[in-house]
Amino acid sequence: DPSKRSYVERVVRCFLAQESSEPLELLVVDDDDGSDGDAPPFWVELMKRDRRIRYVKLPEGTSLGEKRRIACEESRFATLVHFSDDAVYAPSYVSMITELAEAVVCLGAWHCYDTASGRGGFADFDDDALRKTVPPELAQLIKQGVLHGGFGLCYAKKVAERLYPFDRAMDADAAFLKACLDDDDVNVCSVRDAGALCLQVLPGTARTVALTSCSSAYLEASPVGKLVELGSNDAPAKRGLFVWDAEVRAAGD
Repeated sequence: DPSKRSYVERVVRCFLAQESSEPLELLVVDDDDGSDGDAPPFWVELMKRDRRIRYVKLPEGTSLGEKRRIACEESRFATLVHFSDDAVYAPSYVSMITELAEAVVCLGAWHCYDTASGRGGFADFDDDALRKTVPPELAQLIKQGVLHGGFGLCYAKKVAERLYPFDRAMDADAAFLKACLDDDDVNVCSVRDAGALCLQVLPGTARTVALTSCSSAYLEASPVGKLVELGSNDAPAKRGLFVWDAEVRAAGD
C-alpha cells in the first residue's frame, strides 16, 4: 500500500533524526504488510542501511496487546519508547521523554493535525471548553485520567512485563496506564506537550480510539488553527516546516 508506506517512511526518518546520546534501536512489529514469512524488501533494504532497525513479522490481525508483548520480549534495552506511523517526532523526542527518569511517561496533552480538513489543534483534556466536544464514549477515560496518545508513551520494560495487559486489544495502552496509576510502586509522569515533541497526524476518517478524541468539533474549538507551510519562492529551504498561524485562524480562514 503506497499510502501506508509513506507513513512508515516518515516515522523511520523521524527515528534516524533522533539526537539521543544513548544507543537506540527501532524495533518494528508488523502485522499488516500483506505478505507472509520474512520481512518485505522495503524493510530488508532499510535494515541493510542501518543496523539499528529490526523487523518482526506477526500474523495479520495481531492484537495491540500481543504486539506490545512481542516488543518487550524482543527489545534489547530496558526502556521502550513508542514510535507510531500516525505521528511525526521531533529530533529531541527520545532524549527529552527519557530524561524524566520516571517508570512511565505519557503525553497528557498534544498537538494534532487533520489531513482531511487541513486543521490542527491542541488536544488538552484539562480544558473545560474542549472537554465538551469529546465523544461520549471517551468521557469515562477522561475521568480516569487515562486518555492519552499511545504514540507518545515511554516505560520501563520491567514495568510492562509486570503490568501490561497483553491480552487486551485496542484499549491495551489505556488499560496499562490505568494499572500503572493504581500501582503504588510505579511513578507516572504526564507531559503536556506544548512544545510539540510530536505531532499526531489524523489520516482522514481512518481513526483509532485515540484519534477519535480529535473530532471536527474538537479541532474547531481548539486554540490553534490552520497549519501553514513556511516555505515560499523566497525561502525554499524552509519547505516542509510548518507553524500554527494565529493570524490565519483569527481571519477565519
